[in-house]
Amino acid sequence: MTFLALDFGTSNCVAGVVTNDRKLSLVPLENESPFMPSSIFVKVGEGRLGPPTDANIEMLVRRALKDEQSRFDREVETGKKQLNDFRRLY
Repeated sequence: MTFLALDFGTSNCVAGVVTNDRKLSLVPLENESPFMPSSIFVKVGEGRLGPPTDANIEMLVRRALKDEQSRFDREVETGKKQLNDFRRLY
């Protein structure tokens, strides 16, 4: 039996496959890295948007959340494909 282990940490997420012989292999999650950030950072400061008003900060957060949701959705689809490939092979 093979297990897929997920860790949604404070600053990073990681996934690994544990096989019958108790060997752990980390699964690439983003850009071939086994680690995926689980924190969102939004740059706030003066620039083309002007001073950091509540409205500007809310807009930046909404945009960052939308981008992160898109990235998360892509990673889930990639993970599903990798898991299916793994199941076919083993």
